[in-house]
Amino acid sequence: MSSSRLMEINLLPRREKIGYAFKAAASALLICAVLGPAWLGIQYYTVTHSLERVQQELDMTKKLHAAKEKNIVQGNVGSAASGLSAMIPLVEQVPVSAVSVLNRLVALLPQRGFVLDYQYSEGAATMTVQFDTLLETSAYLNQLNRADWVEGVVIPGVAAGSEGTVESTAQQVPKYTTTFQIALNKQTFKDMEGQGK
Repeated sequence: MSSSRLMEINLLPRREKIGYAFKAAASALLICAVLGPAWLGIQYYTVTHSLERVQQELDMTKKLHAAKEKNIVQGNVGSAASGLSAMIPLVEQVPVSAVSVLNRLVALLPQRGFVLDYQYSEGAATMTVQFDTLLETSAYLNQLNRADWVEGVVIPGVAAGSEGTVESTAQQVPKYTTTFQIALNKQTFKDMEGQGK
C-alpha cells in the first residue's frame, strides 16, 4: 500500500485573523489622522479670514469716523458762518440807541451849551440847545458837520432871548436858542458803537 499522501507541512505560523474591533479602531485612527489636520486647517483659515474681515471693518469704521468728524468740523464752521451771515441783517435792523446818540451830541457841545429838548426817531434827531453866543452856536454846528456819523444838519431857526441880567451893568444878556435837525449815518454810528469809540 503504498499510497502516497502528501502531507502539507506549514512551517510558518498561522496568521491570526484580525478582529473586527481592531479594524474599526485602526480605521477610526486613520480617519482622525487625515480629517483632524484638515479640520484644523479649515478652522485656521476661517478664523484668519474672519480676523482679516474684522480688521478691514475696523479700518473702514476709523476712516468713516475721521470723515464724519471732518464733516462735522467743517459743518460747524459752515453753519457758524451761515449763522453769522444770517445775523448780519438782524443786527443791521437793530435801531441805534437814542441814549448813545444823545451822549455823542452832548459830547460835542461847548461848555455853556444846554440841551432844552431832544427827540429821536430812527436815523434822525431833533435837538433844541441854548447857547450864550452865536459863536458857540456856529462852533457846535461846525462840530456836527465834521462828525463822521452825521450825514447832515439843518437849522430851521435861531431865537434870541434875554434870560439873565448881569448885575454890574444891569443889562440883559441874550441867550440864543437853536434847533438842530440832525440826520445820522446809521451804519457809521453802529460801526463806531461796535468798536467802542
